[in-house]
Amino acid sequence: MEIISFYKFLTLNHLEDIRAELLNVCQSHQICGSILIAPEGINGTISGRSEDISAVVDYFQKSSLFSPMEFKKSLHETKPFRRMLVRIKKEIITMKMNGIDPNHLTGKYLAPLQLKEWLDLREDIVLLDTRNDYEVKVGTFKGAIDPGIKSFSAFPDFIDKHLDDLKGKKIVTFCTGGIRCEKATAYMVSQGLTETYQIEGGVLKYFEDTQHLETDNHWDGECVVFDSRLAVDKSLKPTEVKLCYSCFDPLSTPCPDGLCPKCQDIQNLAAQSRAKSGQEKYLKNFEERRRFLEKSRQEKHWLPNESAHLQ
Repeated sequence: MEIISFYKFLTLNHLEDIRAELLNVCQSHQICGSILIAPEGINGTISGRSEDISAVVDYFQKSSLFSPMEFKKSLHETKPFRRMLVRIKKEIITMKMNGIDPNHLTGKYLAPLQLKEWLDLREDIVLLDTRNDYEVKVGTFKGAIDPGIKSFSAFPDFIDKHLDDLKGKKIVTFCTGGIRCEKATAYMVSQGLTETYQIEGGVLKYFEDTQHLETDNHWDGECVVFDSRLAVDKSLKPTEVKLCYSCFDPLSTPCPDGLCPKCQDIQNLAAQSRAKSGQEKYLKNFEERRRFLEKSRQEKHWLPNESAHLQ
């Protein structure tokens, strides 16, 4: 199966009509995945047979609305999505900051191989991860700053708190596919951090461009992706990483129901508390959720969050 990821910031109107057309195009070619549209643009990851993906790419490239569009492609042996969703949202990447428009202001684009050269030469740069904390735990660039955020909407607060420390420095931001950095660097530049860069195409493009090089690519671990692969290595191959169903933290050992020990304890304590108060309905729902998660895990249908890359 072929997988493509794409996004574009542009002004969209008549969202219901656009949603219906996108859904029709994808379903007519047996495409599965998730596309988000908002007044600020489009963001999606979809999968299907190569010929069907090519047909959808052709649709976008011929569209007077979306063309030109860039796509990041990868392959997977099995179907990474179970259905096709096109959703209308307030933002295609949730930051909750008014006035941030990457079409008018964003950080400088940095080619992946240029970053590799800077890292090889130990250029005086600050690497700043813009992803959520559980993603950082799975893998990140060596020496990168982890903002320790639970959702992308918390990123501006991190910048506000560390603005003085970052001023005057050459900063390179990175995220999975590039979309979060578009808004992250827009905010950073608006706050006076003018020497701010973003990896063109994100970590996945960096992996693609450096996977055949014999030297170290300076990445430590794996990279979380938002389909049934869960994570890929530096060669863009799926890994065996498992994430907690509740908090998404990586699991170091097999855990019952796919929950980390911390979340398992929380669930058990909650169940016991409600049992004592006679809330049998909660216990029934709790057990049903257990069975659903286990079945989903076995069928590889569970994802950390189908729109987690937008949070």
